[in-house]
Order: sequence, then C-alpha cells, then structure tokens
Amino acid sequence: MKIDIPKEWLLERAHLEEGLEVGAGGPPATPTGLRWDLFPVKEMYKRGWFEGFTGSLSEAVAEADALVTTFMRHVSRRPVVSLQRQHIRAGSKSNPFALLAWQYRVLAQANAASLSQAFKPGTLTEGWFKALVQFSRLSDGPKRAKKFVEEAGIAVVIEPHLPSTFLDGAALLGEERPVVGLTLRYDRLDNFWFVLLHELMHVKLHLKRGSVEDIFDDIQGEPDDIEQEADQRAGQTLIPDALWKIALARYVRTEESVRAFSSANKISPAIVAGRIQMEAGNYVILRDLVGQGEVRAQFPEVHFGL
Repeated sequence: MKIDIPKEWLLERAHLEEGLEVGAGGPPATPTGLRWDLFPVKEMYKRGWFEGFTGSLSEAVAEADALVTTFMRHVSRRPVVSLQRQHIRAGSKSNPFALLAWQYRVLAQANAASLSQAFKPGTLTEGWFKALVQFSRLSDGPKRAKKFVEEAGIAVVIEPHLPSTFLDGAALLGEERPVVGLTLRYDRLDNFWFVLLHELMHVKLHLKRGSVEDIFDDIQGEPDDIEQEADQRAGQTLIPDALWKIALARYVRTEESVRAFSSANKISPAIVAGRIQMEAGNYVILRDLVGQGEVRAQFPEVHFGL
C-alpha cells in the first residue's frame, strides 16, 4: 500500500529525522539536533505536560531542551520512526512540531491508562460496532462508548488539539495496543460519533506495524483512498445504506421524521441530523438536533478551552 505524504510535510519535517535515531525496540536515545524552540513549549507548559516542573513560564522556555526531551522519553516507541509510516489527512497546513508533541502526549496517556484487556483484532465485528453505536441513544453515550472501546483493548485518549494542528482524531499504534486519540474540536454529538467510528475503522482496516502506524485526521481535509474507505465504513456503520435509501427523514428533513427514524433504529437523533446536514451541505438545518455542547461535559477530567 502506498501512502502519499503531502510535500510540505516532507519539507518541514525532514530535519526531524536527523535528530531521531531509527531503531527497533528499546528505550529511545536522547534526540539531538531538534529545534526545541519550534515545539509549542508555552502551550505545553500551560497544559501541565511537563510533570514535576514547578518553574515559571519563562523558565520553561529557557529550559525547553531538557523539558521536551524528558517529555518525549515518556514514550518508548518513537512516534517518528519513518515518515512513510504516517498518514496525514489535512485540510489546513499543520505545525509538525505541535502535531508531534500532541502525538507523544496521547501515547503517554495511553500507556498510563494500563488497560487490563489485550486487544484482539477479531473483536471488531459487525455486531461489536452495532452495540457501540447503540450507546448513542443514551444521554451519557460518549462516556459509555469510551469505556466500551477500552474494554476491547483499545486505548481512547481525549486530548484537545494544539494550536495549528487542526486535528479531529488519530489512530495510532501504541507500544502494546492501538490508540484512538480524540480532540473533540467540535463539541457536537454527531461529530463525536463519526470521528470515533472513523478512527476505529482505521484501527480495523489500516493500522499495521511496519507499514502504517500513525494516522492523523482533519475530517474536513481532502480524502484519499484510505480516508474514503474509513469515511464510507463509518457512515455505513452509523446508518446502513439500505435503511438510509428509504428513510423519510432523508427527504423531508423535519425534526419529527429525524426522531422517528432514530427511535426505530436505536441511534441518536444527532447522528441522523448530522448526516442530513452533511449531504445537504447545510449546517443550519436541524442544528438543534446535532447535540451541540453535549460531549465535552461528559469528560470533566479533560481541560478544554485553554
């Protein structure tokens, strides 16, 4: 499988490879030659990512090399092993150092989660996905969904995106298990369910050690073959095509028809309303049904809006 990396990424990140040894296994060596000043040190400091550091912001900037090196050592598997093992869907130009910092943070959080269940690829069956989607009917569906996915041995980390990363989610191969990272950039139920299913489809279909190990998604970005497949499979899982083709809600687009369809199929009205908005290219219609502001509140341990 050939993965195309945007040219601007190759140019901007080429020097990252110079400071990161390529190796198999074992703890990482201290990166050298990296431009520490290009990492979002101020934002990392504000978010408390430098554990044990009690100095001021100005002191953090002055000690950026030591702080970022220590921060990166929390992850044994070096995320930047090869650009050819990454896949990036971007709608806007991202800051590669901010993306790298976010990736390390998510992998470190996944390691700290210490899930008891080992991941088995055969777990992600059609029935498993159907059970997952039906949690969307519940008021605390996102919270329950996170637990359900983790019980299958997949770490789920909610970490707000860093400035200039434009991320909705990511599917990563951690040291022991797949990791799904969610930013909740858009605090809407319809967006939560689509992004979660999209990343899980990447886990099921595309992540492979030594081939594609890290996939980053700006859902608004232009999709290639891999992204189109994840989009299609996620959409089909949320609302099967056979049902959607004959759905009254698809054509009349009223609140009553949306609620009737969602009730009959045991899914959230937000998923149905979001599908209609996307197909119509109109994000004003049915806006009261997409669950605006109903996701982040379910994860009070995560600090948003910093």
